[in-house]
Amino acid sequence: MAEIVLWNSVAKRRRSISDTFYDNGLATLKGYLEDKGHKVKVIDWARDDFFQSLSPLLLGRVLRKMYSFLMSSKHTGRIRKPVALATIGIQELLNAIQAMRLKRSLNLLAREIKKEGIRIVGMKLWYGEAFKNAKYLVKELKKTAPEVISIAGGYHTTLYEEYLMEDSEFDLGIMAEGEVALEKILRVCDDFKENWHKEKVLETIAGLAEEEKVGNLLYRKGKRICKSKRYEIKAHSSKSIPRYNLNDNKVRIHVIVESLGCDWGKCHFCVHSHFYQHYSLRDPDEIAQEIKAMLKTGLGIFRFAGSDTPPRFGARLAQKIIDE
Repeated sequence: MAEIVLWNSVAKRRRSISDTFYDNGLATLKGYLEDKGHKVKVIDWARDDFFQSLSPLLLGRVLRKMYSFLMSSKHTGRIRKPVALATIGIQELLNAIQAMRLKRSLNLLAREIKKEGIRIVGMKLWYGEAFKNAKYLVKELKKTAPEVISIAGGYHTTLYEEYLMEDSEFDLGIMAEGEVALEKILRVCDDFKENWHKEKVLETIAGLAEEEKVGNLLYRKGKRICKSKRYEIKAHSSKSIPRYNLNDNKVRIHVIVESLGCDWGKCHFCVHSHFYQHYSLRDPDEIAQEIKAMLKTGLGIFRFAGSDTPPRFGARLAQKIIDE
């Protein structure tokens, strides 16, 4: 069956501790696609050891000393000003080194994908610098391995739809949930496995989308960006249990999707209403079964992913955990 690389887009610095948690979205995709017979490789650089590899140890130590000096109230303004200017200069130098090293890692990844003969690369997009790095990787793939099909996914694709495709060189994009659409794409790719022709593969996928046989899809027809019918989120019970690589130095916390949407859903700054038309709670029995499955792998710390867990529902979950 078809082989795919799933890459988690990343910035050059960790924004919060949750960046380095196991990514349940990619792991759920991996579980679903592997159950369908496909080969899936997840590459997730959002780890402390990777971020540390981008930063020269000596510069980091110097900066910490200088920040401690500036935060102290013991020193006069005459001394603090030149130290502050020097700190800014060193920080800019560190930024440049981190960006250079990350770009080198992206170049190496593109060459590795070419060497291994991978034909499909899916990218989970995050905002800001991580999105810029994803766009850079797509450009590198087009130069290094032009036969590779690049697919955008994640919240960025769901929120911005065709505008994201206008601002990048992705071949395809998947809105909302990716399991079903991605599996259909992989089946098409598998049909061309012995006689690979990227343009014909993309034409075939576009044809299926126009026949409404592949939903939630963004695709190109010449210079035009098209999208197929967008389907509602599937029921919780149809989701695969996340399948993690437990030896990749991620923070050992499993994020559980206990609900979709929000029971308030009226905040103007929030995108949940764009992603989920209805608020739905997951059956506590299903959550308990997922916790049991994760415990068997050695994971024992859990965090809810929902935007808002109502206290009454939280109490039901707590009681179910106690009962089990």
